[in-house]
Amino acid sequence: MLEFECPTRGGEKVPMKYSPERREAILAKLEAPYNRTVSELATEEGISAATLYNWRKQARRTGRLLPNASTSTEGWSSRHKFNAVLETAALTEEELAEYCRRRGLYPEQIRRWRASCEQANERADLAAERQSESTKAERKRIRELERELRRKEAALAETAYYKPTKAAPKVKPELAEPIKAMIEESPSFGYRTVAYLLGMNKNTVQRIFQLKGWQVKKRAIGFRPRIQALPSVASAPNERWSTDLCRIWAGRDGWATLALVINCHTRELLGWHLSRSGKATTAGSALEHALIARFGTLGRVAEPFLLRSDNGK
Repeated sequence: MLEFECPTRGGEKVPMKYSPERREAILAKLEAPYNRTVSELATEEGISAATLYNWRKQARRTGRLLPNASTSTEGWSSRHKFNAVLETAALTEEELAEYCRRRGLYPEQIRRWRASCEQANERADLAAERQSESTKAERKRIRELERELRRKEAALAETAYYKPTKAAPKVKPELAEPIKAMIEESPSFGYRTVAYLLGMNKNTVQRIFQLKGWQVKKRAIGFRPRIQALPSVASAPNERWSTDLCRIWAGRDGWATLALVINCHTRELLGWHLSRSGKATTAGSALEHALIARFGTLGRVAEPFLLRSDNGK
């Protein structure tokens, strides 16, 4: 027996008992072909609607097909239609007809519900396939974006400037000590002289001079005092000569240096010498040529004369 509490007139609750047979009879009225509503049965049987809803809920938990109240089977919920399709899936035609008579259904309704379930499954598969394709496209797009990001980062790294840092240069003591001893003994010696006397590489000696600060101070650049500039006036031949150097193009032999000696009074060319190098011997050879051409000798001349030069200007 099932016990339920029902309010009395005095407000006190007393349990009411319903037999299983009555409960089954009432639940049968909720099924097809009756399809009675809960409110109708509550009024007709004198049982509260809450009790009937509870009975229907418990019956549904056991797998019993109890659709919502409707005078038409088309008003069944999707869950109940699906349960009906499952219950009739393995039935033969005779068994299906008997099931439909008991439930107040038509075989065409069952077939239509089964087709709807199949179409729902196909739509679900199609949706899953579209979702998969969308996911693949999204993953492909993400991979392309990551590849583009790596390319831009690599390009940015190539254009970035990194200031090189070098360790302080070191000088070997076995090289610096003999150089220091020689320049202390002869402070006027330059790196070429020191390298020649010590039998060392001149670039190595120059580098040691720079690192140690042993270079000889250079001559100041700019105006330097010279002899007083006077106008060159010669009143007679062989009183004043002038010499100068110039660079000329010698064609296949390249550039050559020409040294000239002239007489300042007569503007006569006395001697010249052409050389591939512009050393002091080139000017000396031109002067020797002029002395031999004018006096016939390189020895003493009868009267002294002044040799003028522009000092390389």
